[in-house]
Amino acid sequence: MVLKDMLLYPNSVSVPLMTNFGVPPEPQGMVKVTLTKIENLKTTDLLTKGDPYVVFEIREGRVQRSKTVKSSNNPVFNQEFFMVVDDFQQQKLSIKVYDYDRLCPTDDLLGTAEVFFSEEAIESDPATGGEKVAYHLADWIKSPMSEKRLVLPLHMAGGGLLKAVSKGIAKTATGATGAMKRLVSMKSSGSSPDMSGKTIIMVAKTAKEVRLEEERKAAAEAAAAAQKEAAEKAAAAQKASTSGSSSAEAAAAAAAAAARVPKAAEAWSEEDEKALWAEWKRLADEKKAAAAAEVKRRKALTKEQREAEDAAKKAAEEAAKKAEEEIVLVEQEVVLRGNGSTAVEGTKPVDMMHITLQYMPFEHPTFDDDIELTPVKGGFAQYVPFTPPKPRQFISNINDFQRGLLTVTIFKASKLATPGSLTNPDAYVEMLLVDCDPRRPSETQKTSVKLNDNTPRWCETFDFVMISAGSVLTLSVKNKTGILDATLNLKLSKSRFQDQLLGKLQIPVADVARNGHLKDTWPLLEAESGTLEMKLSWSNCHVEQYMD
Repeated sequence: MVLKDMLLYPNSVSVPLMTNFGVPPEPQGMVKVTLTKIENLKTTDLLTKGDPYVVFEIREGRVQRSKTVKSSNNPVFNQEFFMVVDDFQQQKLSIKVYDYDRLCPTDDLLGTAEVFFSEEAIESDPATGGEKVAYHLADWIKSPMSEKRLVLPLHMAGGGLLKAVSKGIAKTATGATGAMKRLVSMKSSGSSPDMSGKTIIMVAKTAKEVRLEEERKAAAEAAAAAQKEAAEKAAAAQKASTSGSSSAEAAAAAAAAAARVPKAAEAWSEEDEKALWAEWKRLADEKKAAAAAEVKRRKALTKEQREAEDAAKKAAEEAAKKAEEEIVLVEQEVVLRGNGSTAVEGTKPVDMMHITLQYMPFEHPTFDDDIELTPVKGGFAQYVPFTPPKPRQFISNINDFQRGLLTVTIFKASKLATPGSLTNPDAYVEMLLVDCDPRRPSETQKTSVKLNDNTPRWCETFDFVMISAGSVLTLSVKNKTGILDATLNLKLSKSRFQDQLLGKLQIPVADVARNGHLKDTWPLLEAESGTLEMKLSWSNCHVEQYMD
C-alpha cells in the first residue's frame, strides 16, 4: 500500500540490479611490477630443472605473463609489467609461478604469493564505542613513484602432496618423487601459507538490528529442524512400508510426515480450498469483531479518559522506539586477511621471489580555459569554457606517443582450419604488441587453450597498460602441438614441437585510439579460413609528469 500511494501512473522507480548500475569504477592508477629473480625454486621434477614463468593479476581475468626461463631453478627475469588498479581495498596483486610443460595440456603450479594494497586493522569507533575493521593504504601507495622492494616466499598451491604427486605421475615417472621432495623442502624451510586467524570484535548495533537478526536466526533454525524431522519421519515411513510392516508406529510416522510436508499445487482438492477459504473468513471476522469492540469501548470512555489513553499509548510507542534505537555492543567474528608475506627467520630461504613495486596514479588534466562559468546581469555567461576530451572520444589528430590503456576482449574464433590434419585444433590466441617507443619492449599475452574445437569461445579480457597510440597489435591464432602430434610428425628437427599457425591479423592501435572502441569480426590472414571476433577499447592515461 505504501508503494501504491507513492507511485502515479506512468511514473516508475528504477532499481539497480548491480552496484553503480554495472558501470565499472574509475581506474585509480597503475602498478609497475619489476620482476627480478626467483631463488631456490623447487619443481615437481627430480632429475631435471624446471622451466618457470610468472603470472601477475590485479583485475580479475586480466593477467600479465613473464617470459619462460628454460632449465633453471634460479631464474632471472628482469622484466617490467604495468597493471591497472581500480580499488585498493577489494583488489590485490596475485602472483603465480608455473612450470612450463610443452607435452602436457596444463602447466604445474609451483607456488603463489599475494601483495595487498591496503592493510587491515581493528580500531575503536569513537562514535559508537565499538570496534571496526579499518583499511589503511600501504606506504608505497601513499607515496607515488616510490619504489618498494619485496622478497616474497612462494606458498605451495592448495591440494598438498596428493595433488602434486598425482600431477607428477601423470607427467613423468620421476614427478611423484619430485613432488615429495618439494613438499619436504617447504616444510623444512618453514615456508607455509599465511593463514589468517579469526578474531572476535565488539560491533555497535541497534537493539532493533539485534532483535531482527535473532528472529531470522531462530526462524532459519526452526525451518531447518522441521525439514530434518520431516525427512527423518518420511524415511522411516518409507523403510517401514518397504519392509511390509503395518504397525501403528509406522502409520503414525507416515501421517506425521505427510502432515509436515506441504502439498503440491496440483494435489489440492476442492475440499481443501473450501477449508482454506473458511479459515481465512474466520480470521477476518474475528479481526473485524475485535475492531468493532474496540470502537465501542472507546465510545464509552470520556474525553479525558481517551486523551489519557492516547497519551499513554504514544509514550509507550516512543519508549519502545527509543529502546530499539539504543546502541548495544555485540560480539562478531571476523577473519582478517594477511597483510603481506615475510621470510621466516633462521631458516634456509626456499622459493624466494624478488620484485619491486611502484605506484603511478592517473592524473585528470586541467586546462587554462577550463574555468567555471560566471553569470552576468543579462543571464548569459561571460564566455564558454573549453571542454577537455573525454577518455573515450573520437579524436582525429591522435599523437602516436600519447600514452593509454588498450583493453582487448577476445570473444571467439570461427571456422578454423588445420592444414594437414583431420582433427580440430587446440586453439589459442597469442597477442604481440610492438610499441613505437623504442624504450619500451614488446609485450606478449596469450589466451587459454581450447581443446579440439574449430569454433573456440574464450570471452577473455587483456590489458596493455601505458602503451603508445602508435603501437601495432598482432594477433596470431595457433594450434598447440601435443605429445601425439609431435610423435607422429616425421620431421626430426625441433620445429615439430612448434605450435602451428592457423592465421593472424594486425591492428594499428591508432585506429582504436581515434574511435575510442572497435568491435567487429576480422578475417584471418595467411589462413585457409577463419575469423576472429573481438572488442578493443582505448583510454588515455595522463601520467606524463611521472614519465621520462
